[in-house]
Amino acid sequence: MRKLSYAVLIASMMLETGVARAQNQQQPASQAGQADQQSPSQTPSQAPAQTPPSQEPQNQPVQPIPASRDPLLRRAVGGVAGETIDESDVTPQEMVPDNRSLVGAQVFSLGAPKLSHSYWVPFVNVTSSFDSNPVTSTANTNPGWVYWTSPSLGVDLHRISGNSDLTLNYLLIESISNASGVGSMTAQQLGLSERFTLHRSVITAIDQFAELPNSAFGYGGFGGGNFSTIASTGLQSGFATNQSILTGSGEQLSNTALLQVDTYLAPRTSLTFVGSYGLLDYVKDSLLNNTQETFQAGYNHIINRKDSIGVLYLFDGFRYSHIAQSINSHSLQFSYGRRVTGKLAFQISGGPAVAFSKLPITTSSLVSTTTTATSARQIYWDLGTTLTYGLRRTALTVSYNHFVTGGSGVLSGALTDNFTGTASRQIRRNVSGSLTFGYSRNQGLAASTIAGVSGANQTYNYWFADASVNRTFGRAINASVGYHVQSQSTGTVSCSTGTCPASVTENLIYLELGWRPRPFTF
Repeated sequence: MRKLSYAVLIASMMLETGVARAQNQQQPASQAGQADQQSPSQTPSQAPAQTPPSQEPQNQPVQPIPASRDPLLRRAVGGVAGETIDESDVTPQEMVPDNRSLVGAQVFSLGAPKLSHSYWVPFVNVTSSFDSNPVTSTANTNPGWVYWTSPSLGVDLHRISGNSDLTLNYLLIESISNASGVGSMTAQQLGLSERFTLHRSVITAIDQFAELPNSAFGYGGFGGGNFSTIASTGLQSGFATNQSILTGSGEQLSNTALLQVDTYLAPRTSLTFVGSYGLLDYVKDSLLNNTQETFQAGYNHIINRKDSIGVLYLFDGFRYSHIAQSINSHSLQFSYGRRVTGKLAFQISGGPAVAFSKLPITTSSLVSTTTTATSARQIYWDLGTTLTYGLRRTALTVSYNHFVTGGSGVLSGALTDNFTGTASRQIRRNVSGSLTFGYSRNQGLAASTIAGVSGANQTYNYWFADASVNRTFGRAINASVGYHVQSQSTGTVSCSTGTCPASVTENLIYLELGWRPRPFTF
């Protein structure tokens, strides 16, 4: 009986296999017959390729449709003037066009990935680094190499619900050194942005927070250049609190809260209004705490699917807690943008500007108590441009900004030039490399109009570079090795406590091991 049961089981399995093969053979034949019936004049080589619905990817994400019932907004956000998305424009990474406003607070990107599900991803990293000159220490008592151990953890979250699109990124790093007098340092960063539609308007709310032991420009978190981008919200440089002067050790808190409203007058035309408030607070150092109030209003017109033009008015107000200094800057700028999904994102904006500030701006003390203050006016030019170019395996990004800033805690107002460039390449399937370079120049605002004060004494030149190679193991483990260098030269002291040299160079060699699983959908 047992042998008979085995025989019946084997016979039934063979029968099911034969039926399945017969069905698979009949299905292409029936489809070919239908194609011949529909287009009898076409040869097999001319017949259009058809994909059965059953062979489509089951988890293929789709672009979320705005929940607004206004057909004008649906056409404007979903495509230019009601045009449908050309599938030939979608890259293999399944990206959808970037619909950010040219005169808004965020820079153009190569596009956004198609999403149909909400997800979250936790990650954990451990970094070992060797520091040649810990400029973040309160005193220059450790000129030799210092070893850092930096465990970190974070989370990426993206939630799509109705007319809401929420993105949250968080990273926490604790760096511990083996040198006495240096101790441990904490760094964390939070990026939060939400975008939702209402009638003919798109409302974007952004908050970007950071706690750092050093200036944000060029800071790598003792693990390369990944820190500055892990929780980035895509804000343009003019809206984030500027920290582009290398200072001494101390807890630096910065936060930017922003609200943007895009109102569509037509599918190709919109008005953009932006308001933001930023603060920079040096908790442990007596540097120049300052706040930044920004208002921007602009007109945006889309010429075609790739080109946009715009005009905007920008106001920046800087206030300081330790000195009786205030700066009000007004700028009128003209903008042009071009974007090709997955390939090119370019925008440039510039125009005349005027800044009103109080005098004098001195270099004798970082915390000045000015008794006599007169107003001064300085005419300059504003310029901001960003170019991102994507190839099959390589991505290039360069940006340049020339604008008035708060002075990075050292100067009571500065005319700042920032340049950054990043190149990344997928060398092999599991090996990639990246190279980043940045340069910043800060000059005291209206310093040349002060008798007896040389403008050169208030100029800071700061540059950094980072190179790294990353390799993935499986689907969740990755390892990186890299080199980071930063240097600053100036005629003034660059920190307020301890003994700091006028010029300083720091070298950092790091090795990082991380765990990042596949996204968890919800």
